[in-house]
Order: sequence, then structure tokens, then C-alpha cells
Amino acid sequence: MIGKNRFYLFLVLLIGPLSAFSQLKYIGLAPFKTTDIKNYAEAEAITEKVKELFTERERFTVLDRSKYSQTAIYKEIEVQKNIEFIEGFVIEQGKQNGAQAIVGGNLTSLTYGKSSNLYECSMTFSITINDVENGNVIASRTFNTPSFCLVCAGGTKTETLSLVLKVLQKKIRSFIIETFPFTVDIEDVYESKGGGEIIIIAGEKEGVNEKDKFKVYEIIESGNRTRKAEILEFDIDRVEGDFSVGRIKGKKFDLLLEKFKNPEAKLECVTLSN
Repeated sequence: MIGKNRFYLFLVLLIGPLSAFSQLKYIGLAPFKTTDIKNYAEAEAITEKVKELFTERERFTVLDRSKYSQTAIYKEIEVQKNIEFIEGFVIEQGKQNGAQAIVGGNLTSLTYGKSSNLYECSMTFSITINDVENGNVIASRTFNTPSFCLVCAGGTKTETLSLVLKVLQKKIRSFIIETFPFTVDIEDVYESKGGGEIIIIAGEKEGVNEKDKFKVYEIIESGNRTRKAEILEFDIDRVEGDFSVGRIKGKKFDLLLEKFKNPEAKLECVTLSN
């Protein structure tokens, strides 16, 4: 067990100043568990992939035990042996930093095969996102190696695992976006040839890319009730610094333009998974 003084010193160093990142959501990331301790390396690889996908767009600051595990207290397989203690540490760290959720998961099955000097990997793991305050499950999903995947075979087990996770990252990314959609402001809507364009206030800093999908709703209030009426979906055509532009054709653009020009209409633009 880590000494109390050393633990508190590490906690102070890890948390650090938060004011510069107050606009971001904090997510606690616990190490993924495995039903077979021999698969600790694969569980760690999944943890790192999930961390990579949460941090690729500057919407989240991930609070994990990465610095903790580098203190020579827990190395490699020791992470899995002491995972309950580390998971508790991450949860407590998340609470102190104002994290909204704790992300973790389980590697439930893993097998390797070899054919024509290439390794193949079949695995199943789940990702679970819990409310940090009450522990309730916000979202959970299971991911499997595709049954037919030409690009999943590698010369080593490590290479094969990396290829499988690369194939699955689109589904993991979609799961994250579905669980944590974010709302952006509409800067402008204007006509152009064949329809029109919409400019949103979100760009490179937020990690918006070409072909990202967004949806526009009209917020309709009736008494103490609120209804979200869908107007349209659109793809990002180009990113211009702090702004992004989507092209829209046909009658749906006409409806959007009408609503945008109406000062009484309340519009909401949110991300969608690809």
C-alpha cells in the first residue's frame, strides 16, 4: 500500500491548477478490467485507446491514474492486481476535480489465432460510463472484433491488437458522441447556389472535422413543457479556424433560413455520431 504522505503529495501534483480548463468536461478514466489477468496488456491497450478518443477533441480533460502507475508502485501486471484500489483512487480524484462521469470497462474475452504467418484476434469488451456522484450507469456498450475483417491481421499479437482497436475506434467514437453530444451556436445562415450554408461557432479547437454531422432543432416551449422539433441534419463541408461551414440543399434549407431570421424562434445545433 502506498504511504499516506506520498499519496497526498502525488494527488496535489496530479490535480494541479484547474482554472485554465474550466470550460472542459472532466472525465475520470479507470483502468479496464480483465477476467484473465494474463490479458492485462490488452486491457491496458483498450484503456489507452479510450483515453485517446476522449482527448482527440478538446472537449474533455481525462483524469486517470497514468502518473500514478509511473511511480513504480504499480507497473504492468500490478495494475490489474490492484485495480480496485486504483479505480477507487480515480473515482475520488474525479469527484475532487468536478468530473461528471467515470469511464471504465471490462475485457471479457480474448483469443488469438494464426493463419499464413499472420495473427488474428477475437475479443469482446464493454465500456461503461457512470455518474460520478451516485454511481448510476449513464451509458454502456459492448464491442466485438468484426466477424470478417481483412485489415485486422498482423505479424505479431501486439500489431494485431492495435489493428483491431483501430477498426473499432469509429464505433467507440460514435458511442462517446451519442453519450456526450455538445451544443454549438449558429453564427449565420445564408443562401448560396442550389441551397445555402450554415456557419457554426465550433472549429479546429473543438476538433470539428469535415463530414462531421450536426442536427438543428427548434425549441418549442408550451407552458412548463419543452419540445425539440427537428429541422434538418447537415455535414460539415469545411472548417475555417474557429468556425465550421455546412452546405444544405432544397426545402430544408428554406425552412432553416426562415427560422433563423425569425427572432422568436429558438434554435439548437448539436453533434451527431457519424
